[in-house]
Amino acid sequence: MVAAEPSLPTEMVVGAFDATVTSSRAVSVLADALTADPYVLQVGAPPVVGRLVVELVTRGSTTFAMPSCSVCGRTGRPLTATDQGGMCSRCAHRHGATACGHCQTVKPIAGRTVDGAPICERCRRHLRGQRRCGSCRNVAAIALRAREGRPDICVNCYRLPEALCGRCGQHQPCNFADGNDPICKRCAPRPTAVCARCGVDRAVTARWPEGPVCEACYRTALHRRGRCADCGQQRRLVDPAGPDASRCADCADVHLPGDHVCVGCGIEDRL
Repeated sequence: MVAAEPSLPTEMVVGAFDATVTSSRAVSVLADALTADPYVLQVGAPPVVGRLVVELVTRGSTTFAMPSCSVCGRTGRPLTATDQGGMCSRCAHRHGATACGHCQTVKPIAGRTVDGAPICERCRRHLRGQRRCGSCRNVAAIALRAREGRPDICVNCYRLPEALCGRCGQHQPCNFADGNDPICKRCAPRPTAVCARCGVDRAVTARWPEGPVCEACYRTALHRRGRCADCGQQRRLVDPAGPDASRCADCADVHLPGDHVCVGCGIEDRL
């Protein structure tokens, strides 16, 4: 290594080495890097090599330059050795993008599955909490983890424990059922926003394309019926959005949620 740095006295090169390579693990990594690539000091990666090069430059070396990412050119960051030179963590992450084994989208890889398939961050997060439910036996996101002999319960099987609601006094499923102030879903405070229809800051019942809608406006909109301006039938009027709607969902090519249409009579209403 001393021969690779002719611009500094031997004692300064040794001093740089002693200041940066401070453990047996670092010595091993540096030795492996030099064995794999004799020009690794020019690359500045892996990080132990980069620290040594920075120390040599700080001591006046003219042989080497400050290690910089081969993609973005940034300096002062640990570099990862790749087939295209040393890269910072962000660029190396992008450089390693490949098809996710779950969604098949080409993305940076966040990890690998138990069978070695690459997986992106979005899929990793989605699958991380999924296990086999002890109730339905399906693999799904777990809402209640197993403990004290009880199995994992998925989000589809989980039900809130019942208690006496501290607000309405009704005995029904509640949050904080084991605490001093149980509260049922009906009494639980909901986030508020300015309703896109009436302009009043109220609890949000639905979020439609025009914005958040309060309970009163939601009910009014679902019950609004009249003669469609296009087809002439007596229908729920949904377009344009708002109280001036004059066309039905079919004529406006608007998707109507299936749970708003009775499967028996076909009437559009809140079910």
